[in-house]
Amino acid sequence: MINHAVPPGGSVGWRTEAVLAKGEEIWYLANEHAGRAMFVATTLGILSLLAGIVFLLRSPGKTGFYVVGSVVLAVGFLVLGYTYVALTLLKILGGEGG
Repeated sequence: MINHAVPPGGSVGWRTEAVLAKGEEIWYLANEHAGRAMFVATTLGILSLLAGIVFLLRSPGKTGFYVVGSVVLAVGFLVLGYTYVALTLLKILGGEGG
């Protein structure tokens, strides 16, 4: 998506009527932003899970704390990423809903 490799109307990407109606330029712009945000959010989520595993191995007495903390951080990063994508998409479309 970041490299504009997904054609409009494909099986992946932001396939809303508003994006498809605005043409290929908006399709690629929306999917580029979505791809970048999801890449960053997923990377941060994976790093937080890995950090939790490292902390867990270093202090086994606090198992629950590190597991729960890592999962909360990972999910939080994904939620923030999706929220960013949704708000950016609305901005690109000029405030229109999907």
